[in-house]
Amino acid sequence: MKSDTSPEMQARYRQMLMARTPEERFKMGLSACEAARKLVLASLPPDLDETERRVQLFLRYYKNDFTPSQQEKIIASLREYGKTHTNLTASLTSGEVPTSFATEITRD
Repeated sequence: MKSDTSPEMQARYRQMLMARTPEERFKMGLSACEAARKLVLASLPPDLDETERRVQLFLRYYKNDFTPSQQEKIIASLREYGKTHTNLTASLTSGEVPTSFATEITRD
């Protein structure tokens, strides 16, 4: 991929990053992921209920990573989870995900 940043500046930026501690770099990565998640959530239609927001978040992040069959299983699991967990807002922002479908999604 072509870059508009000079090799010298790329090297300087990498040097600055590598001068940070592993913990600082890890926190920077988490912060970037959190910002991206907030952007995706903000882009969703405001009238979606919490379960459908979770479904749409899944599709935005992982739609290309699973077959349609796997997607159906995951979405069904998310919707089932939503029936028994009525306050998903906190988990949407904390990154918590239901794991009940973890062993089922790869079976077609």
